[in-house]
Amino acid sequence: MEEEGQKHIENHFEAGSNCQVFNGPISGCVFAMPGATVTQQASPPKENNDEEVEYVAPVKEEELLERLKPLFFNNEDDVRLFLKEIAGMPPNDITDLVNRWVQDKRISDYGNSRKGVLWEILKGAGLYTRSRQNWNRRVY
Repeated sequence: MEEEGQKHIENHFEAGSNCQVFNGPISGCVFAMPGATVTQQASPPKENNDEEVEYVAPVKEEELLERLKPLFFNNEDDVRLFLKEIAGMPPNDITDLVNRWVQDKRISDYGNSRKGVLWEILKGAGLYTRSRQNWNRRVY
């Protein structure tokens, strides 16, 4: 008799067939046909935040530049440099960079625009993934 919690598995396949049998969890496995080239790459780590992940519609670069320019004193070169620097940057590093650029007078501080407008633009473009509350805690 089987012990409690153990399963009895019988595999039925034709002898000499080109068949593989898997009797266990298969998450993280790669299945490929013979002769196929497979490149494995770890998926990026998920951030630990309580917000739902939302779909972000692609934003055209020119539209993004036009929305950001007023916050960068209409300096398009600074906007392009900023976007290049934050590409792939962790959220905390982005807020640190914003704080430095505000101190250096490269990002405007008028009307507290960096607190709401800049977050909204970056979040909408999928460039900053954390909440407004997180942004406001880190951007001074």
